[in-house]
Amino acid sequence: MNSSVDNEQQHQFLEAMATRYGFFVDTWSAFLKRFARGNLSKSNASLVQEISWNSDPMNKAQKLQEELQKIYKELEKDGCPRLLSSNPGRSSKNQNPWQL
Repeated sequence: MNSSVDNEQQHQFLEAMATRYGFFVDTWSAFLKRFARGNLSKSNASLVQEISWNSDPMNKAQKLQEELQKIYKELEKDGCPRLLSSNPGRSSKNQNPWQL
């Protein structure tokens, strides 16, 4: 399959999921960027600069973390594995929440 078609299908899937969970505005933007397959290996610190925020938050890293917490809570309600770790520090290799 053509990779551009595959990428478009993945994007459409993420948009459908964002709609299903009721993510709008900044939560929508954070969800689409964080869970895009091409961004799996990116850290939140590097990804935060790529997100088009509705407003210009003073602390973009904190804004992303707040939006991700909203997203994780909704996904967990639907049976996804626990995404917010109770253990501080980095996740194990290949165990980032967005990869799960």
